[in-house]
Amino acid sequence: MLVFSDVQSLCISARLWLQVGSPKRLRSDLNQTEMLVFSDVQSLCISARLWLQVGSPKRLRSDLNQTEMLVFSDVQSLCISARLWLQVGSPKRLRSDLNQTEMLVFSDVQSLCISARLWLQVGSPKRLRSDLNQTEMLVFSDVQSLCISARLWLQVGSPKRLRSDLNQTEMLVFSDVQSLCISARLWLQVGSPKRLRSDLNQTEMLVFSDVQSLCISARLWLQVGSPKRLRSDLNQTEMLVFSDVQSLCISARLWLQVGSPKRLRSDLNQTEMLVFSDVQSLCISARLWLQVGSPKRLRSDLNQTEMLVFSDVQSLCISARLWLQVGSPKRLRSDLNQTNPGWWELVSSLFLTRTSCALVGSLNSRQLGLPLWAGWIVLPFHRAAGARSQRLSWNRAWGRGSPGARGEEKIPKNEGNRKPRGAPVVWRRP
Repeated sequence: MLVFSDVQSLCISARLWLQVGSPKRLRSDLNQTEMLVFSDVQSLCISARLWLQVGSPKRLRSDLNQTEMLVFSDVQSLCISARLWLQVGSPKRLRSDLNQTEMLVFSDVQSLCISARLWLQVGSPKRLRSDLNQTEMLVFSDVQSLCISARLWLQVGSPKRLRSDLNQTEMLVFSDVQSLCISARLWLQVGSPKRLRSDLNQTEMLVFSDVQSLCISARLWLQVGSPKRLRSDLNQTEMLVFSDVQSLCISARLWLQVGSPKRLRSDLNQTEMLVFSDVQSLCISARLWLQVGSPKRLRSDLNQTEMLVFSDVQSLCISARLWLQVGSPKRLRSDLNQTNPGWWELVSSLFLTRTSCALVGSLNSRQLGLPLWAGWIVLPFHRAAGARSQRLSWNRAWGRGSPGARGEEKIPKNEGNRKPRGAPVVWRRP
């Protein structure tokens, strides 16, 4: 039985329909299928001449009939550029591969074919369809976004392997796919795109609260180090969770221009989870954060701790330069990780002299309301590197009972372990 919602639509171009191949065999093949169901048959035959003038029409129908059912939400969209769709590769095998899949579901098929010419002019279209069919289902919240720069997406690396890798992953979920492809050209022009996709698919799921923020400076993100290994390291971590990803990439150029970016990512991924109450505060001075000491080891030490918890990260990093230009950054982090979570109320006052002093030492523990400071020394910048062997007398002002009641006290050479009582300590230059 042949059932069409609008038979007239099927025969609008009857002359074209019958002028190709062997009409007798054509009908024979067509009748071997039980039922062809289309939501809009007219759309399928808008360019009947183009549809049938490619390849072997007889085998074309045969392959088409081997599938049980083709379901499209908008068939017209699929055939907007019928000539382009069929003029590439082997149409016979193209249909064969298409029929091997159970069902193709797209929320917006038209979006997928906006640049049909670009989509099909790259690599091996035959294998392209084959790989596409090997996946069970491709689900995108906004397919149009994925193909905005179809030409750029496909002009890099090996498109055949690109699709193969893409299909090996179960599902790609993005809250804003358009954001991911804003700079498609930059994203793909670096390193080995083939391996890039391969690494990307090895991770189970990438979850970002704001993907657009992650790619604001796509060019900067990819122009440093080995992009191939960069992705590989990134995928080795289970999940990256940031409350404000945009803050993390404000100075992407600075973030990546220091040390060994490849190892930097490797160390970063070795930690289970990074939790910050205010990530923006951590990166206010990204340049300062990375210009001190050994960035590679710096991250290594940072990852050795299970979790970093700060009630006010902004206070901790107001003077990032001071934080990193003192003594051995490696040991500094090591000491920081040995302490239990601490609380600071007036840490901003700790760096009133941002360009003239620095801190060295270790904070063993600090309980809320019961400050216990140990071994902290304030030194000029130019002498900070040798802080462990030097003791200079600087003023320390701290109050008893309230931040408003403050006194001043010298730090004698051998009194680094004093445990003052009262309000949080405030350091000042004499």
